Amino acid sequence: MKVWDEKLERFVEPVNEITTKFVRAHYSCNEYLAREAKTDVLHYESVKEKSVKTPAFKYSIEIACTQDELNTYQVGIFSLGKTKKEANISTWNKTQTNKGFTLLTASVNVDEPKILSREFFISSGNAIIFRDVKPVKQNFKNAAESFIPIKPAVQVGKRLGWPTEGYFYHFINDVLIHEYKLMGDGKWAFQVTQSTVHNFTDELMSAHQYCFILLPWKINNTVVARQHLLYLPKKMTTQQFEELTAKWLDEHACLLDIDAIVRTKDEKKLAREKKNGNQIIYIIQSGDTLSIIAEQQGLTLSELIELNPQYKGKKDHIQIGDTLIIEITDASGHTVKLTPGTNQRETLPPQKIQKIGQAISFANAYTTKVNRELKFGVIAILEDRGIPLRTPILNVCKMEPERTNSWELDDNIFFYSPFKKNLDVLIYEVFGMFKINKKNKNIIFNNDAQVNNFMNTLENEKDIIISVTAVNSSISVDKASYLFDQINSIYKKNHQIKYEGNHIQPVVHVLGHGRPNGDSISSEPNENEYLFTFELAYKLKDLGLPNSTTIKLDFCWSACEFEPDTFTKDEAIKHITNGNFESLFGSVNNSFLGEFSKDIKEIWPNFNGCIIGYYGSVLNTPKDKVLSMKGDWHKAYASEITLNDGTLLINKDDFNAILEF
Repeated sequence: MKVWDEKLERFVEPVNEITTKFVRAHYSCNEYLAREAKTDVLHYESVKEKSVKTPAFKYSIEIACTQDELNTYQVGIFSLGKTKKEANISTWNKTQTNKGFTLLTASVNVDEPKILSREFFISSGNAIIFRDVKPVKQNFKNAAESFIPIKPAVQVGKRLGWPTEGYFYHFINDVLIHEYKLMGDGKWAFQVTQSTVHNFTDELMSAHQYCFILLPWKINNTVVARQHLLYLPKKMTTQQFEELTAKWLDEHACLLDIDAIVRTKDEKKLAREKKNGNQIIYIIQSGDTLSIIAEQQGLTLSELIELNPQYKGKKDHIQIGDTLIIEITDASGHTVKLTPGTNQRETLPPQKIQKIGQAISFANAYTTKVNRELKFGVIAILEDRGIPLRTPILNVCKMEPERTNSWELDDNIFFYSPFKKNLDVLIYEVFGMFKINKKNKNIIFNNDAQVNNFMNTLENEKDIIISVTAVNSSISVDKASYLFDQINSIYKKNHQIKYEGNHIQPVVHVLGHGRPNGDSISSEPNENEYLFTFELAYKLKDLGLPNSTTIKLDFCWSACEFEPDTFTKDEAIKHITNGNFESLFGSVNNSFLGEFSKDIKEIWPNFNGCIIGYYGSVLNTPKDKVLSMKGDWHKAYASEITLNDGTLLINKDDFNAILEF
């Protein structure tokens, strides 16, 4: 039966309603069940830990530096090699000793001889190996093996410097341990090559750069006494390396005094000058004299006394602790003479540099005021926060400083090119023959136009000139660039248009390209610009040279009728040492020299000097293994002869043709 729904306002089928029942949560406690119930108890089961046996032994390495300095010195990776009884060990605990040195300590289970390896980095290879090192009991405190990081330097004059070019070699017991290649470009860091006693190579171990060398100090409590460090401006040749002997190392390398090196770690930091207002002052120390102080501070004795007039006439009455004025700076400038170029006093380090092998702590080795470049490839040691003050600086070799006035010209000797346009042969001859600290040849020009062409060529072709000079002279690009700047500077200021000298017998090197049986020379081998013998004679006469001038036809084949390319080396050497040049090169009368001498007689009838011609291809840089007049082989300027079984170098000044007038 339907029922009326008030909400819907219609009849609907009836729905059974669900009655919600509420049950009381409380119930009476059943004491019986409560007594029978068991309380949940947490279950604890004891876990038996595996007992770890404390190693009974240990092995320690001593590094002569503080713990904080380990990373700075790049001491590398140490490990104890795997044995039949124990795995490789490479985990070390670091502690610092009372001496301020670092102990690297590893736990060892088996008391047996081990092999200690030191690598530059993990798996770098080329490790240095020490056999039969021995663990000790845990309560033993000292290390049987010790190492010390050092920084090698070279002596230039009275100062130490960092080389930026060349190589360092480390030998132990006359065996090469490592070869270090300096970075160049003014950088004194170095890289490690893969060279070993069995494999001498140019290949680098990695791109990593290093600044310090780690030396073994003691192995099995015994000082590693026979160690050498060798510095060379260039890489040793394979032949030199293979011929190395203990005697050669003693004569040319630095034999290390390891104990003396270690003692520098306790060296007292010596007093330096310091600023006080507008004055630089110095506190007199034990052992000082006014002369010593003046030299150290870049002053003359009279300049020092002028700054400190209380010592005038009393220079021997100085007292320890007294204050000296070294420099006064005011609005008018310095009161002492300054070094040209650096505009400052050039001081010396407080510790006197005395000998090769001397070790000095860095605190006493650096200079405060000096021209940064001591000579090419060596920069002065200056204060550097990246180098710990107690670092031993080792003087491994002595080098002569370049003189301040090191670029001299001999106004009696000249280079001369007769060409208007192409002056390359003149430029490369200048660069090949120029010498530091010796007198060099001047240049004599035809006119202003030739001077301008020469200078413009230097400016426009600087990079290629530097590159070619580096290759031809077997020097670095940096050194070639340095040479370029010096030569460019000297010849801008020093050259002659026509002959301006007053010497009775000047020497003129005529430059160009020649060929056998030629009656002309060219500015380059393809003969785009050339002159006949009579044209050259006119040009030389017009330079205003004295009648007694020596003319050197300093170009290829100037004394040759033909090339000796049908002869062997042995045949050529026999002819040359016997003075039989005509068989090899033909008659001088049929060479450029012969034709030119005839023209000189006609064009310059008052000429009474001599003319010199050369055999072979004239080279403008010194070469090794050059045949001399005595029949031996040495380094010299050479002429190259091409034969049917190779080439031969002969000394150009020993073997030439001379025609006197």
